[in-house]
Amino acid sequence: KIIIMNNENILLYLASILTLFSFVYIKLRNMTSGAILLLLYTFCAWGGYIYYKTGAVFLFNDRVSLTVEPFVYLVCVLFIFFYPFLMFRVSNYTSIEIIDKKSFLKVVKILLYAEILLIILFLPSLMSAMSGNVGDNRNAIYEGESFIAIKNPLILYVYRLVGGLKQLCIVIAFYGFIFYRKEKIMKWFLLISIAYPVFVSLIYIMRSQILLVMLLLIYIAYMFKPFISKRIWKKSMRIGLVSGVAGFAGMQAISVSRFGDMVWTFFFRYWGETFINFNNLLYNQLNGYTHGQCYFPTISKLLGLPTTSNNIEKYDLIDHVCGIDGGIFYTFIGNLCIEYGEIITFIISVVFCLINIRLLKSNNGTLRLSQLLIVGFWGWQFLGGIFTCVFQGDGGNWEIILTIILYLYFNKQKGKAILIQK
Repeated sequence: KIIIMNNENILLYLASILTLFSFVYIKLRNMTSGAILLLLYTFCAWGGYIYYKTGAVFLFNDRVSLTVEPFVYLVCVLFIFFYPFLMFRVSNYTSIEIIDKKSFLKVVKILLYAEILLIILFLPSLMSAMSGNVGDNRNAIYEGESFIAIKNPLILYVYRLVGGLKQLCIVIAFYGFIFYRKEKIMKWFLLISIAYPVFVSLIYIMRSQILLVMLLLIYIAYMFKPFISKRIWKKSMRIGLVSGVAGFAGMQAISVSRFGDMVWTFFFRYWGETFINFNNLLYNQLNGYTHGQCYFPTISKLLGLPTTSNNIEKYDLIDHVCGIDGGIFYTFIGNLCIEYGEIITFIISVVFCLINIRLLKSNNGTLRLSQLLIVGFWGWQFLGGIFTCVFQGDGGNWEIILTIILYLYFNKQKGKAILIQK
């Protein structure tokens, strides 16, 4: 019997293949941080199938015409990007390096005090964002209004510093809480580092960012699981479950205030549109490429290249040069294709994979904090990358630059190695 490869079957096969791969991976390697990535992309692949099956996709698209080739390309490039992190496990190393306490606590204190300062300064902004109709406030933000106005250049510098490192702060806080637990400051640093990105997301009323922070916490927790006792792990999972349910309820309340009776329609859209958009609207349909002007403006500016200065200019350039809508989700692979095309994006994925295999390579069997920062940094990119490029714009580009600086700093620090319990 010949199977007709229509839209529905293509989406079904995509979701089924990712499900099978995830199952085999977890069966062979157990639950790891890499498994979280696979499960998220598998979940969204099923979202794409349901989004099409229910017909909700046609509320936002005049036509949907899917083929096999775009998904073959997307899955292959995704797995090339993911490979170093799917292979990463703490058990691959025999020991972990505990860096010099003085050097470590110096960084912790700077980041903690900066986070506390910003939370205090931005409390009025949070109150403004949460007052009145939250849905209307979110729409105003989409139109360019901001609830955070920073006039002091020093505060702006601190905001960019913490904003560029807020995800890595969580990695550093987990590391410090586990290996420097006797230092009282580590407990506060862990709590504040988790709270800060949620706090900022609430000011901008970004439901997706709150969800991604939750996923990042799960990802990092599994990264550090071999160092966490079973009692603390079970307690943390219970707290995480309650917090997750409360967070989802809050996000739904914001969604209802914004979308009203269409809330579930938009839920299905956000859940499942990225794979369909990549296949239906982007792959092999680009008239040209933007060469770093849209998603890497700060880096382009530092290199003396032309760039865009805001979202309106970015979307207009994508529409004019590429001939597609720049305001919807295509996955981070789609964003790279917009900038550099399918062939260069494939080459980037291979080079990226080889570099990170090298960076995560065991040095005499010892795992270092700088390597954990790499895993955490790219974990954040890949989790958010199911929708779009997380490191786009000035803020995102500074995340790349500051992470490189922090990596180099910790990579220079030396310490004693302790055996990892297998």
